[in-house]
Amino acid sequence: MIGYRLAALVLAAQACAQTPFPRATGPVGPHAVGRPQWRVPTLAELPGFLNWKVGGAASAFTGLTFAEAIVRVDKSELAFIEGSDQQWVSPEIRKNLDYRLTPAETNIVKDRLRKFGLKMPAYQVENFGDEAASRKLFEFARSLGVETIVCDNVPRSLADIDQLANEFGVNVAVAAGSSLEGRSRRIGLRVESPEAVARFNDRVMVVRMRDPHSFQKALLEMYRLHVKPVFFSLRGAGGYDNAADLTRAVDSFEQAVLPELGDYMIRRSKTLAIRGPEELAADVKQKIAAAIPTSAAKAARPRRLLILDERMVHAPIPHANYALELMGKSTGAFEAVFSNDLENLQYDKVRQFDAVMFNSTEADVSADPAVREGLLRFVREGGGVGGIHAASWSFAFWPEFMEMFGASQGPHRVQPVTMKIDDLASPITAAFEGQPITYTDEYYRMTDSGPQGTYYSRDKAHVLLSVDLAKTPDFNEGRVPFQRKDNDYAVAWIKGYGKGRVFYTCLGHTPEMFFDAKMNRFLLAAVQFILGDLAADTTPSSEIGRN
Repeated sequence: MIGYRLAALVLAAQACAQTPFPRATGPVGPHAVGRPQWRVPTLAELPGFLNWKVGGAASAFTGLTFAEAIVRVDKSELAFIEGSDQQWVSPEIRKNLDYRLTPAETNIVKDRLRKFGLKMPAYQVENFGDEAASRKLFEFARSLGVETIVCDNVPRSLADIDQLANEFGVNVAVAAGSSLEGRSRRIGLRVESPEAVARFNDRVMVVRMRDPHSFQKALLEMYRLHVKPVFFSLRGAGGYDNAADLTRAVDSFEQAVLPELGDYMIRRSKTLAIRGPEELAADVKQKIAAAIPTSAAKAARPRRLLILDERMVHAPIPHANYALELMGKSTGAFEAVFSNDLENLQYDKVRQFDAVMFNSTEADVSADPAVREGLLRFVREGGGVGGIHAASWSFAFWPEFMEMFGASQGPHRVQPVTMKIDDLASPITAAFEGQPITYTDEYYRMTDSGPQGTYYSRDKAHVLLSVDLAKTPDFNEGRVPFQRKDNDYAVAWIKGYGKGRVFYTCLGHTPEMFFDAKMNRFLLAAVQFILGDLAADTTPSSEIGRN
């Protein structure tokens, strides 16, 4: 989707290597899970990449108030909204969103934005008015966290507006074609066409888009020239269903910039060192070493397991890496190869491995087309792939992989859970000796609604472990989106894919997992399964019934 000169790009990647990816910061909203979450925020706001902001224009929802438009923008999983002084605040406050609101009414607007986790960096106005009105406008905008006031009508005295912009620290974007001669960098342009973006890119502040895909070349140029910050106002094509229109516009924007993201992510990955045992205290390493299995199924030939962590922020990542390294060494079952270089997933390179393990790699690893094609073909032709915990968040742009993986993003929280063993006969679950497991971790609930609700199903996956709701009655608390209609909360499963093998578990959020000998035996068995040395039944669970 979102797609500087090479030196600038490399420097940005190096800086980003020390900065974790942002996740959308809004709370879990009251609506059902909709389109994939945090894709646009990951793209546009990625530190060192674009730092662009993408939002929906509230005024595009004809006939709705600003409060009602917030709900529609939130459902599109955007983090930003563009306000307008020509729109009523709410059905209860039938006043325009402008400086004439009382402090109490302004606070209601702030609370509404806060409730849905949205910010309003851009605010559209008809005009500035006289000096007193202009000052009140800037005060109002700053109180709402507005970064850029967008005015279609060029003020009579742009010099005076420039002075206020610098005084209040709020930018002003005027219509393309306006003369900015002598104006500070606080004054920029609002553009609506790819041609205007290309012509004025170094002064562009706001881009209005109805068909983002038509801007692809212009976006690439902005990316190459390191143009930022920029606010993109998505408005849809003006169809009957404005909410659906906005969702289509968001998808189109992502598709337009994805090639640039792929290029960036490859370069970034080469700068990311694996999180290794040097992060662990001596006593922690001793606990892990004491819980590592010393025997394994016989390997048919020397095996190589590629492990990636994309240097994400989950605390147990180095614990898992160290445990996997020790498992390979203590049993001789495989060689653990650690590298975050995404080019290793391209087909000609990934073939040198027997399986790939994603260790809580919640950063996107799938933006590059060659990575997508190579990894999918590798598994389809007989390779293995596994994922620990946040790995299910790594493929937000790649439905084909989520379908193969059987997993996607999902609501989650840390809590004690009793798990049942769904396949008592599987060699992967043998470590638990048929006994239920009570364990505290961050459990994902794979949603059964919206576009993300199609990936996990017992019709597709062979479930190994799942939540025993009879023994964990407060697991979902009956709350959307934590509750599935079928009350099926799988914790670990395997799948066949072509000639290849797939394993995933949401476990791995807490370090204690790797101090537990049974958990490590379970993980080793799963690794040997994806490597091809441990045969296990992958028949979808719905075809063999539940235990």
